[in-house]
Amino acid sequence: MNKILKSGSGGALTSFIYFYLALKLDKNYNTKLANIIALIVSIILNFIVQCNVFLTSSSIILERHCYKFLLIVFIVLIINQQLFDYLIDNKEKYINLIPVKFQKYYNTIARMIINSTLFIFIGYPSRVYWIFK
Repeated sequence: MNKILKSGSGGALTSFIYFYLALKLDKNYNTKLANIIALIVSIILNFIVQCNVFLTSSSIILERHCYKFLLIVFIVLIINQQLFDYLIDNKEKYINLIPVKFQKYYNTIARMIINSTLFIFIGYPSRVYWIFK
């Protein structure tokens, strides 16, 4: 199995964990807090998965990759949370873009759109062309 497929599969799994955990946490916590907790958990899991996909070398190389990965993760985390906060704060404006039967899943749909967009434009390209190169 090639690295793209393994990375994508691992990313999909950790994304599912993020969406599921956030959905469950939404019921007991503030939505924005639930999002940041779920993001942090999924980032830790994703780091483990991506290291297993891209790294086959020594711990010295692992340390160098860790710093790069953590930098990108921090940037993505900030952007993700800011976009999510914006969509939650402006829910009345955007909820009507979703079919009525799915509006109860507004938070999850917002998370999916943000997560997918950031992965396509920042997450995957940074892993392939900079972090794990």
